[in-house]
Amino acid sequence: MSQTEGGALRVAVLGKGAREAGLARRIAEEIGADAVVVVPGNAGTPGSTGPLGEGAALAAALRAREVGLVVIGPEALLAAGVADQLRAAGFAVVGPGAQGALLEGSKAYCKAFLLRHQIPTAAVVEVRSPADDAAAFATFPGPAVAKYDGLAEGKGVVVCDDPDQLRAALADLRARFGASAHVLIEERLTGPELSVFLLVADGAYVELPEARDHKRLLEGDQGPNTGGMGAISPVLAADDPLRARIRAEIIAPTVRGLAADGLPFRGFLFIGLMLTPAGPKVLEFNTRLGDPEAQVILPRIEGALVPLLAGCAQGALPVGAVRTSPRHVAGVVIARDGYPSAAIEAAPLLPTVSVRGAHLVVGSAVVDPAGVVRLPGGRALTAVGVGDSAAAARHRAYRLAGEVVEQAPAAFQLRPDVGRRPRLAVFASGGGSNLRAITAACAAGALRGLAEVGLVVSDRPRCGAVEWSRAAGLEVWAERRLPDAGAEWEAQAAAAVEAAGCDLVVLAGFMRVLGAAFVARFEGRIINIHPADTRQHQGLGGYEQAWERRLDETLITVHLVDGGLDTGPILAQAPVDLRGARSLDEVRTRGLAVEHALYPRTIERVLRSGSVGALTVGEE
Repeated sequence: MSQTEGGALRVAVLGKGAREAGLARRIAEEIGADAVVVVPGNAGTPGSTGPLGEGAALAAALRAREVGLVVIGPEALLAAGVADQLRAAGFAVVGPGAQGALLEGSKAYCKAFLLRHQIPTAAVVEVRSPADDAAAFATFPGPAVAKYDGLAEGKGVVVCDDPDQLRAALADLRARFGASAHVLIEERLTGPELSVFLLVADGAYVELPEARDHKRLLEGDQGPNTGGMGAISPVLAADDPLRARIRAEIIAPTVRGLAADGLPFRGFLFIGLMLTPAGPKVLEFNTRLGDPEAQVILPRIEGALVPLLAGCAQGALPVGAVRTSPRHVAGVVIARDGYPSAAIEAAPLLPTVSVRGAHLVVGSAVVDPAGVVRLPGGRALTAVGVGDSAAAARHRAYRLAGEVVEQAPAAFQLRPDVGRRPRLAVFASGGGSNLRAITAACAAGALRGLAEVGLVVSDRPRCGAVEWSRAAGLEVWAERRLPDAGAEWEAQAAAAVEAAGCDLVVLAGFMRVLGAAFVARFEGRIINIHPADTRQHQGLGGYEQAWERRLDETLITVHLVDGGLDTGPILAQAPVDLRGARSLDEVRTRGLAVEHALYPRTIERVLRSGSVGALTVGEE
């Protein structure tokens, strides 16, 4: 690998977007801005060279700039074999050749790889012409996903609720990519998404920080798929056991599969996962860093990145794990109004804005004939915030994004919910022991990093749950419920839950039966815990019944709330050993210990699986 006369390594980053700008920024922190060039880059990215040609012309231009290491960003360059060409010209390159890039360039090739190596993924039917449609509809009569086989800049996937939407998706993909477009129809997986990143070199790999992308355009995962409207890192706690499962079931067999297939691969590998109720499953491979994921994972890599990149390019990754910062990073994409469909006139690049702990990454900028730097349509900027907590990182990113939008001479748009954790509205009427267990789990247990208590609701303003919540600094809405004003109380409580932005209603010792209007308003998003088997005992008095009947065992049940009295689908159950119990108080004490363990674990499972109502964190 060549270096300059002074011994310093010069690095070229190929590409023009925010991913490449983020890579160049991170590399420049180590080796200096003068040692990094971005080809072609854009007018808002330092070190940009503009076009330098292709093939031999590009190699000559890089050699003239004394470049020793090349990092390729975009999938299109990889698919075109640019890594192969530059390696043949003697450069050390981070990025797979055209054969390895097929893992991203062809969804059918990717799916065949996954199935061949028994890596968990969605069931699939391939459609090559309208004559194949009937088989797809027969296989997937309900929700499904249509995926164009080739590269589509993140816009070739359509999530469908029913056969009518699937027909429309097929028609749309054929209109955009040709009547004979090769399309994969897959089962629609539900659950939170997770992006896993590796550096791979000839059968060896190192894990990089993970991230979660927000693909849909609008708040609440609504609207069309985009290239990504924001991202966060980390997603999993450092000691989350899911990490070991992903490593064993996904990462290791993938890297072994590359070696078994004789597939040369030196570069980034991005594994898109869905954390389904049955476990993690692969949605896709990308053979490069993602955008906006790169902007949030690169700041979390501690120590030197350049030796890792150089080792990857030479097929000799340094031994040992990558050191990852415990700090949190949030990236909020600032897109031109009208993205992703409308063509927008370029707007002037904004004056410098500054927020402590945050920075801007320019995704696209051009110089007009008058010499003015402008932002064209699309995902123009990413506001990146770094902090000691997810909330701090998110606050800094949105504060910077807000400064940009406020000063902008043209209309921009952004998602307001990047990195927001699901919020729980906990309803309680008594002492609040389950509320305390749930809150503790959010801070340091099963729900850590996954959820937060957004609101405590009570019909008893002076109960123990309310007093404890206020002392703990939780937001509280507590109003006495008058006997003849139940519907009015529930309407006000519902408004408070929605105003607090809560996603899931959790009944924790709430001594009221909710009315039909409230249940309908939050259909599929209310859960309750009951100290008995709800199939045999509805209503209050579960512990009293167990004591009176001197049962040796009772059950704790967590169930979905529907229009009946404790008749909703059971989500989880756990036994309580009552042998030798000598009083009702002892029965309660033993039962509450089980409740306090079962309820947070069940809420965790609900949030991870996306299986309850509108709580699907991601779906494909």
